[in-house]
Amino acid sequence: MRLSVRLCVATTLTAAAIACSEPTEPLSHLSTIGNDLTLVSGVLTSPIAWSAGWASYGLHLPTPDSGSPLIPDSLRGRTLALNCTTFLYAIAPDTGAPATAVRLMLYQRNPGGNLSCPPTPIGHFDLFDVSTAGVPAIHAVATDLSGDPPVIDYTMTRTGIGSNTTTGFVASGAHRLGLNLFTDDSTRFMPVTRWQIDVVGTGIQEVLAESIFQGVDTYSDDLDFQISDGPAATEVVAGYGVFNTSSSWGGKVSVDAVPFAKISGTGDAPVFSPTTPRVRFTSSERGLLTQVLNAPAGLHATLGGMLAVSTQLLPR
Repeated sequence: MRLSVRLCVATTLTAAAIACSEPTEPLSHLSTIGNDLTLVSGVLTSPIAWSAGWASYGLHLPTPDSGSPLIPDSLRGRTLALNCTTFLYAIAPDTGAPATAVRLMLYQRNPGGNLSCPPTPIGHFDLFDVSTAGVPAIHAVATDLSGDPPVIDYTMTRTGIGSNTTTGFVASGAHRLGLNLFTDDSTRFMPVTRWQIDVVGTGIQEVLAESIFQGVDTYSDDLDFQISDGPAATEVVAGYGVFNTSSSWGGKVSVDAVPFAKISGTGDAPVFSPTTPRVRFTSSERGLLTQVLNAPAGLHATLGGMLAVSTQLLPR
């Protein structure tokens, strides 16, 4: 299990030479990366995006047969709404769904993802079959109740058994996240993820490569998470493992290939310790390091749900 962080923040060529030649205080620049993470998180947890990320819970769409339309005639032009008795989506008498799509109602959810009943509608999530030449594909569009502009707009294409590519965007206010995603869960116990997120109009980019292994009594999660913001660049290579009931972290933090901190600990909270003459990190620095390390989990919480909705309509 490893963790390495690479930082270099500068605004001019002279500043770059100074900042990159003094690795003793690189964490002073983590606030820049922390702000970037907060911006991306804010878009992904805006009301429509947050609700869409939870829409797959309570949703059971029919898996299409090979060569059949991804959206059956029984669902085309229909709206699915949440039933407060079963907490499952079911066909509702609502009108207004596109004739070639199936529409899911989106509801106001609290920060934990729960909602009250009767739920408060806040938007729509429309799924279209855009398959071509035998290549299955779903186009997903989410909007508020006015129907414009799209908050989520992506196309998921089946590239192999259990593997999909997804391109599109998620937006909130003045910010738009461009998505270029790949997921492969063809091997049940070894899912692989590669995601790239770009904040359009800025230098902010997040790239995540992750693989998970789930055994009988073992679990391991290895990720390579890179964040860049023009002159600032951070790379996190981390691992978390569980054997039986015990879990542990291990690794190091490096700045420009110079070890700066070691990582250790058990349970869900890693411990960051300086390897330099510094006695300890400040609580703010530890918080920022933890924020970077936890960022992939936040991506999974919302993006994973948005993708799961379309995955249900693709052939297994």
